[in-house]
Amino acid sequence: MDPYLDLAIGKTIKELRGSLGISQKELAKDICTQSLISHIESGSNIPNSVLLKLIAEKLGITLDGLLLMSENPTFDQFKKVESKVMRFIEANDYKNALRIIEFEKSTPTYENGGKVKQFFLWAEGVCHYYLTNDFTLAMRLLEQALNSTNNLIFSYQDAQILNSQGILYAEESMLEESTKTFKSILAIKDKVPSHILSISPLLPKVYYNLAKVITMQGKYEESIKYCQEGISYSENMESISVLGELYFQIGLNYEKMQDYKQALLWLKKSQEIYKVKVRNPKWLTIITDKIDEVQFHLK
Repeated sequence: MDPYLDLAIGKTIKELRGSLGISQKELAKDICTQSLISHIESGSNIPNSVLLKLIAEKLGITLDGLLLMSENPTFDQFKKVESKVMRFIEANDYKNALRIIEFEKSTPTYENGGKVKQFFLWAEGVCHYYLTNDFTLAMRLLEQALNSTNNLIFSYQDAQILNSQGILYAEESMLEESTKTFKSILAIKDKVPSHILSISPLLPKVYYNLAKVITMQGKYEESIKYCQEGISYSENMESISVLGELYFQIGLNYEKMQDYKQALLWLKKSQEIYKVKVRNPKWLTIITDKIDEVQFHLK
């Protein structure tokens, strides 16, 4: 091997391991020593192809993919593309997101990188559903995304895919399937690296999505329980990203239970979040209208 490529392989392994939240000890388990992983990452040890293949598989990519990423600095480029696709999806601009995805599917990085391919399969599934309303195709793509890697541990991206499946089940009024999917994320959340969850709003969103589906089933007290768990989790993270939605859902549950005083209390807490801390005029209008409805019942 080219000695410069040896150094690049070590750097790529370190970057991929860090992005997945895997420690050197976890990566080394059953294949080599932690010390050897450390030497490989620093470039002071040249691993053989057998060991490299085992390391690559634990990182969720092929050996060819690892070599390609080491030879060509594509990982940083992927992160830029990933960020652009995410921005389009978050803005509901699925057409432009899909345009980028279709282009990226023709690149070597897509075929060789397990986590890279998994991301694009997930994004493609979400985009196809909201562009064509093809539930079957969307779910098939999401299943392919979940099965596309053999990484060491359940990842943040895996949880994100399951969350999307739960949302699509709810969109199709498949409430039992949706509930089961969201609960499965909560059951295995401890497998996702804690430092990743600590900076992500994903789990509070899962609690909120689950609570919404349970409200749709008429189980208002159970929905409130999951909202409270989501609020507790958000407060421990010092995150307000989903707090307003969780407060709103509690208020909605109390309204459906005809406890209008409690409903008003929680709706106003939600309103305060969107007035002071989170700029979202659309949500603020929805909450304000709901407050007016509840206040009418209190007259």
